[in-house]
Amino acid sequence: MQMSSLSMSSEFKLNTRIWFFAVYIVTILGINYFFIHDDITTSLWFWAAFLALLLGDLLLQPFFTSPQDAIGNSVAALSTTIPLISESVVQNNRDWWIFYSLGMGTVLFLSVLSIALGRSEKPNNRRIGESLTKTVAILGSPNFVFTLLYFLIIATFYSQVDKALLLTFLWVALVLGKPVETISNLIKRFQNIWQVRKTQVHIVGEVISRREPNILNIRISSRNIPTPESIILVPLDEEVAQICLVLDSYRLSSERWIRAVSIHDIGRKDSPKLWAPENIAMKCTENMFSTTLSENPIYKSKKSFIGSVVEKSDVSHVEIELYRDTCEIVEGQLLSIEIRSRPVLYQVFNAVTESEALRDSNRHGFMRIHARKLGEWVGKEHRFEQVPWTPNIHAPVYLVPEAQIEESITNYVGCIPKTKYGIKVNTKELVTHNTAILGVLGSGKTSLAVELILRILADGIKVWIIDITGEYQKALSEFIDIDKQNQSDQEIKQYILGDRDIPKDNMADGGNQKKFAEIMRTHINTFMGDQNWCIRIINPYQYDVTEQTSKIYAKQAGIGEMSAAQITRIISEQLLEHLKPNMVNQAKLCLVLEEAHSLIPEWSSVAYEGDKSASNGTAKAIMQGRKYGLGTLLVTQRTANVTKSILNQCNTIFGLQVFDATGMEFLGNYIGDDYAALLSTLPFRHCIAYGRGIAAKSPMIIELNDRDIFRNNFEIQRRCFDDDEGSASDEIPF
Repeated sequence: MQMSSLSMSSEFKLNTRIWFFAVYIVTILGINYFFIHDDITTSLWFWAAFLALLLGDLLLQPFFTSPQDAIGNSVAALSTTIPLISESVVQNNRDWWIFYSLGMGTVLFLSVLSIALGRSEKPNNRRIGESLTKTVAILGSPNFVFTLLYFLIIATFYSQVDKALLLTFLWVALVLGKPVETISNLIKRFQNIWQVRKTQVHIVGEVISRREPNILNIRISSRNIPTPESIILVPLDEEVAQICLVLDSYRLSSERWIRAVSIHDIGRKDSPKLWAPENIAMKCTENMFSTTLSENPIYKSKKSFIGSVVEKSDVSHVEIELYRDTCEIVEGQLLSIEIRSRPVLYQVFNAVTESEALRDSNRHGFMRIHARKLGEWVGKEHRFEQVPWTPNIHAPVYLVPEAQIEESITNYVGCIPKTKYGIKVNTKELVTHNTAILGVLGSGKTSLAVELILRILADGIKVWIIDITGEYQKALSEFIDIDKQNQSDQEIKQYILGDRDIPKDNMADGGNQKKFAEIMRTHINTFMGDQNWCIRIINPYQYDVTEQTSKIYAKQAGIGEMSAAQITRIISEQLLEHLKPNMVNQAKLCLVLEEAHSLIPEWSSVAYEGDKSASNGTAKAIMQGRKYGLGTLLVTQRTANVTKSILNQCNTIFGLQVFDATGMEFLGNYIGDDYAALLSTLPFRHCIAYGRGIAAKSPMIIELNDRDIFRNNFEIQRRCFDDDEGSASDEIPF
């Protein structure tokens, strides 16, 4: 009985329910006057019971009955029954009166007990209290309490069958039938029907659910489904309606649904001819609300509005609920969100699927996007400026439109995928603060390294490459003075040949390693002093460099070949020695280490015991080199096997596709675990980059330049490569 009360009386406002109560009073008095003929003064307690039933149902407890309400109802009933039990008028039904009184006493006791247990600190007691609260909400409701009392009075005092039947009909008609409420609802429905016909309102469907931030899920009842980015109107009540922007449509079971966002509230006076029942969506034209819509930020950016910020966002990343199922978003794309009126760009790095319950047991799935803050774009400087704090919850999120870089790609090392935001490199920072390129075979490491080398050369910085693969000799053939390089290699080999197998009393002097260091120093001086010689490539395996491995015994000693790591140490130390006399604040020389895992191996990965001290020596030279203009470009496919002493000195990181757990764990320390998790799925020519060399204080996904397009457009001055046939002003297209 209580549930029927809830479904009818609670629909109306308090003022309306007061009018209903007055109508019922007049109706009851009229029925008594014309049909019952009771003296109200002598039967006051009977009619008071009837009015108490209506009063509680309409005014005092239209929504639910609390334990406090149940106490009031049971006490009111007991105050009527207890005095009558001892009266002779109830002697024929005294047992029923006693039984009813005991029942009301039980309701009173349970109500008090539910209040007491509900305040207990013990969980079990609180659960009992909650159970009792639900029980007394039914047994203590005005419908239950006063209906039983009403029929008990009829059975006791009205022996005449016709009056008893009339009073029973009166209860059924007024309490169960609720004629006033029913007629009111019927009139309202007729009004809505005629109003819709008169104004030719096109009904779209019914709002089934709402949730923050003003998102509506609407079940379609029309054949004409509103298209995304169109406008609909949804009345909230008789006075206020919401202008809503349609975001997406989808199918749930056999029904069509749309998702819309409320963007503005209007009063009925602003649209007097366009109205429908509460929560019924209507089609409308944009012209009806052109002034309002022109000032609404979501409507103005309706094509790019995709969702809103949700909980668990912080100062470095946000979580976003995606409202458009058809929106094509991939890792690396940019989103725009305001923080204190500043447009801040975020980059998508992950997404998870979730679902929501809509109707019955049906659930609708949606995406929750994870994005990392990049900052506010500073166009003149081509960089992202950090913006403090985090967006407000439910802040709108906009997809940055796809665009192509207007300028030549030669100005940038790459761009944020599908945007016009090109990423410039600072070659001085790349060199002096060291750079690492990490990625598996075939991920594009060498192409990126060659591009960076050319940019470094173009800025007048010399490059010394230690390469055991031979790739750079081919890739940079146009810029290598092959005659000078071949002559230098031959002189070095010839100079160290004679001392290859000569032992010395001092083991450190045995072999030709000292001779190699001497001739290398001489050729470094020549290279650094030659204005037209700016790139030198060395393969350590082409030199037969040896060391003494045992003391002399019987005029003989062990002589062994030095590893690539040991030769790399000698070269890096001699490069540092050449630059040491002059401390500078600019980049002078970049040492490129290709296949760095073989040249500077981690201790746990060394093939020879001497490689441990060799890695330490190279690391020491690189760490000291910054003060003298010496820096390193490290390239490797095996991050786990490269000494961390040097990797940790690399301020700029380009992480291409990586699979090994150690590599991802190392990069996670730089770029965060969220970005590191993407490394194994990065497409070709994509990387996660970070550091001073690209002016990035936050890691970002970058789509790198196409090698052939870059080579066809990049130009570099010949000043470093001229012989007598050219001039310093000439340029080579590359």
